[in-house]
Amino acid sequence: MFPQTSQEEHQRLFQAFRNEYNVQTAKHGDPVKTALVVPGVMILNGAIFLSIFNGVSKLMAAKVPSLTTGGALWFSDLTSPDPYFGLPLMCTAVTLAMVEYGINLAGDAGPMPEDRAKMTNGLKNFMRVMAFMFIPAGGYVAAGTAVLWVSNTAFGVVQGLTLRNDRFRRRVGLPTMQALRDMNAKVMAANAAGTPASAGAAGASAAATLAAAADTSAPASAAPLLSNSPVGAKARR
Repeated sequence: MFPQTSQEEHQRLFQAFRNEYNVQTAKHGDPVKTALVVPGVMILNGAIFLSIFNGVSKLMAAKVPSLTTGGALWFSDLTSPDPYFGLPLMCTAVTLAMVEYGINLAGDAGPMPEDRAKMTNGLKNFMRVMAFMFIPAGGYVAAGTAVLWVSNTAFGVVQGLTLRNDRFRRRVGLPTMQALRDMNAKVMAANAAGTPASAGAAGASAAATLAAAADTSAPASAAPLLSNSPVGAKARR
C-alpha cells in the first residue's frame, strides 16, 4: 500500500514541483514546446531526405550522360547497379553502424522503462534485419542511389559518435554521458521506489524527470525536490 499523504503535503510537493519547473524552463526553455517542435523537425528532415532521394533516383533512371561516366573507382557508371556489390555491402555496413551509433542516444544515456526498452530493441532488431536487404537489392539499385545512402548514413554515424564524445559535449555546454546516466538512474530509482499515486507526489517525480530531460541540466538538479519527497525521506532512513 502507498503511504497516505495529507492535503497540505500534496500542496507543498506540488508547489515544489512548480518552482522546479519554473527554474528549469527559465534555464532550458519550455519542454512542452520542445516536445511539439521535435516531431516537426523530424518530419521536415524526413521530407527533405525523401525529396533528395527521389530526385537522385529520377536522375539515375533518366540516364543523364554525365552520370554514366561520372562515378569513381569500380562504379564509374552511376546510373547502373554496382556489378561487384561493393556499394550494397557498404550500405549494409553503414546502416548497421547507424543502428548502433546513430544520433539516437536511447540506452546509452542510462536505463529506460521496460516497455520503452522493448520497443527500442525491437526497432533496432528490425533495422538490423532490413540492413541486409541492401545486398540482394544491390542488383537493381543504381550505384548513384547507393552512394547517396552511404554518404548520408555515414554522416549520421559520425554525428552520433561525436554526440557521445564527452570532450565535445563539454565544449558545447552539454552534460557528459555519465551525467545523463546518473540523472536517468535517479529518476528510475524514484519511480521504482513506489511514489504515492497522488498529484503532489507525482509532481515531485515529474520534477526529477524534467531535470533529467533537460539536456543541459546538472545531474543533481532534482536532488532538492527528491530529498523532500517521501522517496527521499525513505532513502535517508
